[in-house]
Amino acid sequence: MVQSWGQLEKWSKVFECVGHPTRLSLIIMLYGSEVLRGKECLTFGEMLNILGLPKTTRVQNSLNYHLDKLIQIDFVERLPKQEYVGKSKVVTVYHLKKVAHDFLEDFRMTEPIESFLKHYKT
Repeated sequence: MVQSWGQLEKWSKVFECVGHPTRLSLIIMLYGSEVLRGKECLTFGEMLNILGLPKTTRVQNSLNYHLDKLIQIDFVERLPKQEYVGKSKVVTVYHLKKVAHDFLEDFRMTEPIESFLKHYKT
């Protein structure tokens, strides 16, 4: 839990960004994917499916906008990933960076997410 004024000041700079419902959902979703799948990252299409969003240009542009905001504050990283071993198909994946993990831990969000997801872990 946030223990000091200094920690609150540190996080206050990112509240405007992470406080948006879509961005907070993305952070929780990416963390949840790590809980369920290990360090496996999510693709853009997987995020659309999880959020139950249609694959329209407008929705995709909006999701890209929110992901870019999280990338700008160093919470999320966009990486290429080879999808098939021995083949050249590469997809873009997204994962949480350490600062996002620190944010979730400082505000004690990891335990409730993990507790909720333990019912889905296979």
